[in-house]
Amino acid sequence: MPPSRRTGRLCPWCWPMSWRVRSKPCHPRGPFLCLIQPKFRKCLRKFCQCAVLVFLVIILILWMGMAYEQAQVRKLPSTEYLYAVPQVCAVTYNDSFVESHTFANVSLVKQVMKVEQAHESHHTNSRNITNTTTTFIAHCGSCGACSTPHDVAIYDATRNTLFEESILCAKRGLVGGHRAASHCMMQHVGMTHDCNDCWVENILCDLRLCIFSCFFHAIFSKGVHDDASSSQTLNRCTQCDESRCGPAFLECAGANRRRTAIQSDIERNIKVEVCRDVQPNWWRNERLQEIWQREYGDNVTIRERRRRRKRGQTRIGAKREAAFNATRI
Repeated sequence: MPPSRRTGRLCPWCWPMSWRVRSKPCHPRGPFLCLIQPKFRKCLRKFCQCAVLVFLVIILILWMGMAYEQAQVRKLPSTEYLYAVPQVCAVTYNDSFVESHTFANVSLVKQVMKVEQAHESHHTNSRNITNTTTTFIAHCGSCGACSTPHDVAIYDATRNTLFEESILCAKRGLVGGHRAASHCMMQHVGMTHDCNDCWVENILCDLRLCIFSCFFHAIFSKGVHDDASSSQTLNRCTQCDESRCGPAFLECAGANRRRTAIQSDIERNIKVEVCRDVQPNWWRNERLQEIWQREYGDNVTIRERRRRRKRGQTRIGAKREAAFNATRI
């Protein structure tokens, strides 16, 4: 024990250090705090106070930014109008090309399908019966960069993981910008270049217009829905994304999971938002995927794709005219 001339009670864990350094009594609040000199302990206390203050200021800024973003979201109309459009995107293909075209309504696509069936039945004994042209509805709404069989097949394969992958790439885009987000989406998802650009632009739009809502949601909650008992209530980050960035994304991509009738990890209102006129599981057609990969795979340049697309449109027009004339004979 220390000499009696030392006033005050010294803690039993650090009396040797206190005998040499301390002149004030040590209160036994912890075995390690007594080993720290008073100046360091004072600095540590101030540092902790500043850290708590900074954290509270950051939370306040996030809350104010989120409140502003949610106020802007409430001013916008519901996104259900994007899925109540009469236009549909139809895919036409045979052994030499795969093309997608926007039709004004479903009835026009059905008329084309009837003409093709009549043409096929009229030429049943022809040698070119294996090279028949087939048309079907791929998704509701206008065609876009993601209306390809490859991209829709990825929608189906990543129906439960695409949301998390996009969040991961958004974090990388926050640090590395457009290039980092694009590389992340190509590496983890693998869409076509044009469709990937639409997704990257949507990620950057979220970082500009919904960053506070998404940060606040990432810190204080998890998952897609705010209320676990209500699957139709999305969180603030997802609501901001759909209201402020969703229309531009659909205009660029054309197809998303709701328009192609693919049920994802985000539950939707099936009666309003999910397309009902789509041919079920058309993207699983192996022959269609093989033709698309051969004609428009990654080894085909953009210039060649444009040339083949223009040639395919000419072929489609000729095929339809021939099929229509054949029904009149």
